Amino acid sequence: MPKPPPAPRETRGIENVLTRLRQGENRFVQLADNIPESFWLIDIAARRVVYANPAYATHWGGSVEDLYRNRFDWLRFIHPDDLTRAMAILSDATGATGRERIEQVLRMRSKDGAWHDVLCRAMAIRGDGQVRRIIGTNTDITAISQAQHQSLQTEARYKALVEASAQIVWSCNARGEIFEDSPSWQSYTGVSMANGEQRLASIHPEDKDELALRWRQALSHSAIMEMDHRLRHHSGQWRWTHCR
Repeated sequence: MPKPPPAPRETRGIENVLTRLRQGENRFVQLADNIPESFWLIDIAARRVVYANPAYATHWGGSVEDLYRNRFDWLRFIHPDDLTRAMAILSDATGATGRERIEQVLRMRSKDGAWHDVLCRAMAIRGDGQVRRIIGTNTDITAISQAQHQSLQTEARYKALVEASAQIVWSCNARGEIFEDSPSWQSYTGVSMANGEQRLASIHPEDKDELALRWRQALSHSAIMEMDHRLRHHSGQWRWTHCR
């Protein structure tokens, strides 16, 4: 039986392109299906979600099938106070003069019913000057938000302690450089601790050299420095203080 003639070069070229596209789509799905973030893709012309990875159902408890049927299904997981900003993500991306990339932190309800802080990112894919698709991700950043909140609370408590303390409290970096002002120092001396010249002028001239020597030794040996020296009060009087 005679062999069929080889396909024309143009046909072989098209088949190669289609094969590469199918391979690329398979790699895309394999990647998207296994990332921890929720990933979704909206086709503007079809007015629907054409892909959402399994993380959508894992995190929020929604059905991917429901999202395919209703592209707004995800809004039911958004906190009521954040709905306006959630809708702005899509409107900003699809607008004629809209931004190419949008980021919003929204509160979303997880499967266990708790509200989580979620970083929502969206990017418009354009063709011929028109938005053709929108791709986006939802990343749970609750742990980061809680850590930042705790850090702010700790800083606020520290500042409250410093301001309420009868002692002069100050801090420096590992090189011994003062990087922030001290309200208690300023209240006692009447000058800013962050101002090097004013700070040195508040130390009695006869104590400066010894204090500087002990300070350098403490820094070089990572040791505690202690010394009694005279400090000028805001009244102009020199008063003995214990520096530690």
